[in-house]
Amino acid sequence: MEAEYVDLECGSLADKVIVITGKLPIPRSLAAETIRNAGGSYRSCVSHKTAILVVGEMPHHSPDGMTRKLRTALGINAEGGPQIQIVGAEAFYHMLR
Repeated sequence: MEAEYVDLECGSLADKVIVITGKLPIPRSLAAETIRNAGGSYRSCVSHKTAILVVGEMPHHSPDGMTRKLRTALGINAEGGPQIQIVGAEAFYHMLR
């Protein structure tokens, strides 16, 4: 499976559950606060309720180049139900501006 990144439109965080994976250039606590201020809900684990997975820099020790959260999101998407949007950190920051 391969991650497919999508672009988000402004204002699309309202009532959405958002999870972050990988390293971001800002502290995760600040990213979580920004998500909440934009109307979203920050969670630390991917589930069927997750709407958006923000993917930062991947850890170098991961053999397949993916985190567990990303693999989980791809697995949920493969089930065919509501899809988790997988977005890169840059697209996420752009959406928040």
